[in-house]
Amino acid sequence: MDQLKDLLLDLLFAPADRPSAKDVSLTEDEAEIVLAWAQEHRVGPLLMHAVQARAGDGLFPATLREPLRRMRTNAAFRTLAMQSMILNAHRILDAAGIPHLFLKGAYLSLYCYPEAGLRPMRDLDILVPMDRALEAYEAMIGAGFTRHPEYPGVPSAFLEKGQHFPPLRAGGGRGTIEMHFRLADTRAVSAGRQANFQQLFDRAITRSFQGEALIFPGPEDFLLHLCVHAAYQHNFDNGPLGVADIQWLLASSAIDWPLFWKLAEDEGAVVGAALCLRLAETLCGDIGVAWTTEAREAVDASPDVVRHAARSLLQDFHSRRDAKLRVALSSTTPLSGRFRELQARIFPSRRHLARSYPFESGALMLWLCYPVHWKRLFSQRLPSMLRSRVSRTAKSDVESLCAISNFLSEPRTQPAGATLHTKAGGDR
Repeated sequence: MDQLKDLLLDLLFAPADRPSAKDVSLTEDEAEIVLAWAQEHRVGPLLMHAVQARAGDGLFPATLREPLRRMRTNAAFRTLAMQSMILNAHRILDAAGIPHLFLKGAYLSLYCYPEAGLRPMRDLDILVPMDRALEAYEAMIGAGFTRHPEYPGVPSAFLEKGQHFPPLRAGGGRGTIEMHFRLADTRAVSAGRQANFQQLFDRAITRSFQGEALIFPGPEDFLLHLCVHAAYQHNFDNGPLGVADIQWLLASSAIDWPLFWKLAEDEGAVVGAALCLRLAETLCGDIGVAWTTEAREAVDASPDVVRHAARSLLQDFHSRRDAKLRVALSSTTPLSGRFRELQARIFPSRRHLARSYPFESGALMLWLCYPVHWKRLFSQRLPSMLRSRVSRTAKSDVESLCAISNFLSEPRTQPAGATLHTKAGGDR
């Protein structure tokens, strides 16, 4: 199974001059597994593009080529619908006088990938100022967007430590919007270290799209956001699309590397950024990174962690929460710390509970949500956790997540006089 995962990553990322799997012919069973991974991780269109460019259609049995083409066609149509939603959201927020930045998929799909449909967009991420976040959320609802029924939590309960409000659905449910007021969840990067909206806005870039001036984070902020999202928020279990995003962003943008590493240092994210970029180099070849001494030495000192990061890219989405909980418990010492970790999950604060149920944290009705929370915990989460303890794949996932978590949290001292090696990068 690990060989098939390596094959999929090689097909997606290996440069043309690297010995690759282009001459390998998959059996029908193997191809079905690879296609299932591609669909789960939303890289079907990119896989189709890469296979045609490097090996032709012959790699997949004839009966399975059509599903791959269908993934690419469906992604292209969905991207067109999402582009319409980008313009709609921009006009709503612009009319309300609320400054906003479009994140991730919107910019990558429109300006970085060779074709827009190669970068599927599951939702549209928009960043707004913290002090106008609720106003922006209500403006979207007033314009016809609706709350997603699976996420009934109180929006204001997310402001203290969250990253975005519950998702909003466009008319007909053909796309969702996540209204962000922070770039990262405070469990990944402390709120005090994150760049505020005005800092990001001052470094932002503007691109014209169908007669509208859309604003996006500058390429250095954008790259750092991708790295923080992959490393600190997901420990790389968010799939290979994160590596592809870095690959195509760097291929299409001139990065001011001294600025990038300074921003990473300010956010306390140098190590995570270094791991992301070294992983992308390992899979894709030379992508033009200009390393600092600190960043290069951090990953060179722990070469195995790159292998663990690559292994985590194709982790099963359904089991990743169980793996993360096991890592959290195993890395918490002493025993009293593990007890507090479990206690916080069984008896969450009412403010935290308000993020899952439609009652304010001070409402008496919220007390009645605890039994509902416990029922879900013990009927769904606990059996899933017990199954994961006997799964060989889950054990491998936990091993990799532990290695990544330990690497990111290991105390380090910055070497004196850390210098920048400017073999790449340049002015915008």
